[in-house]
Amino acid sequence: MRTSIQGFEDMYEIDENGNIYNISSFRKPKDGSERPPLKVSKNSSVGYMKVNLSKSRKNRIPGARRDEHKRFIHRLVAQAFIPNPLGKPEVNHIDGVKSNNHVSNLEWVTCSENIRHAIDTGLIQHEKVEIHKIDPFTNQILEIFLSWRDVKSAGFKSNSMLSKCFADKNKIYKGFKWMKP
Repeated sequence: MRTSIQGFEDMYEIDENGNIYNISSFRKPKDGSERPPLKVSKNSSVGYMKVNLSKSRKNRIPGARRDEHKRFIHRLVAQAFIPNPLGKPEVNHIDGVKSNNHVSNLEWVTCSENIRHAIDTGLIQHEKVEIHKIDPFTNQILEIFLSWRDVKSAGFKSNSMLSKCFADKNKIYKGFKWMKP
């Protein structure tokens, strides 16, 4: 099943697999046959499949302004086929494969849900934190923090101050030394 792409109605359609078709009349072959899906490219910086959509007939009209719009395929599929009643801003690939843009492999998620999914499936590594609060006079470990949230509750407003403490092992902040083991 194919449907129009939002913002590009009467120009492009998308199917449940993420294939994009140019349906505008100025792009149809003269013999009346259907054009194949548009070629998509992989965005090398993030690995998602993308396509350039155009609202102008730049190749047909001399001097026409280039009006291209880069779009990620997974977002186009989700916008076309997956309801989003809660207004979640991100689209997750359920199997973690960024080139699998079939509607059954996509879901709307929040940023935190997307990150949690990536950690749970091993797509990204969750960095374990261990930070020691040390008495500057005895060098005895007074407390061990195992999360950034816990460290911030100890009075750190930003990670930059913590980094400064790690760079200088004698740096004292709030009356204590702070170290990573």
